[in-house]
Amino acid sequence: MKKFYNIMVSMCLVLLCGIMLVGCVKTEDGGTKVYNANITNWYDYQETRALDTSVTFNFDEIKIDSIKKITFEIYKDDTLLGTAVSEGERLEQLFNEAKIYWNKPNTETKYAEGDDYKTITGKDRILSCAFKKLDKVEESETWVRSKNEVSEQNTANKLVVKVLTKNVEYKTEYKKPAA
Repeated sequence: MKKFYNIMVSMCLVLLCGIMLVGCVKTEDGGTKVYNANITNWYDYQETRALDTSVTFNFDEIKIDSIKKITFEIYKDDTLLGTAVSEGERLEQLFNEAKIYWNKPNTETKYAEGDDYKTITGKDRILSCAFKKLDKVEESETWVRSKNEVSEQNTANKLVVKVLTKNVEYKTEYKKPAA
C-alpha cells in the first residue's frame, strides 16, 4: 500500500509541475522582433498636450496574429507614471487602424482598410501610443490607459514596451540620456 501511495504522490507531483509549466510565460529581450522603443515628442491633441511614444515590430520574425497583448509603460526615472494596454478586440482594432500607415512589403502601396491585418508581414512596422495626463482610467477602442501623471512638467524619461504572445513576453525599453 505504501508503494502505491508513493507512486500516486509522484504522479501528482509530475502532473502538477506539468500544469505549472504549461501556464508559464517567459520574458525575453525583444531582440529583432520588438525593438526601438522611443519617446518622441509632445503635440497638441484634442485640446490637450500628448506625449508620443512608439515601438517597432518585425512581423517577419513575430507573427502579428500571435500577439495577445501590448503594454506601454511610461516612467519618470524609475517611477511608473502610467500604462496603456491593448488586448483582445482592442488589439485587433489597433492593428486595423495602424495597418493603413504601413506599406505592403517591397512596394509603395499602403495596406487598405479591407486588408486582413493578420496577413501583415515586414520589418520596421512602427506602432505609436500617446500619453496625456489622466485623472481616471480611459478606455478607447484601441487602448485602456491608466490614470497617470504624465505632463510636460512631469516629463517621462523611460518607456518599457511589453508584447505578449502565448508563451513569451518580449520586452524592449528606451531611456532618455541624462541632460
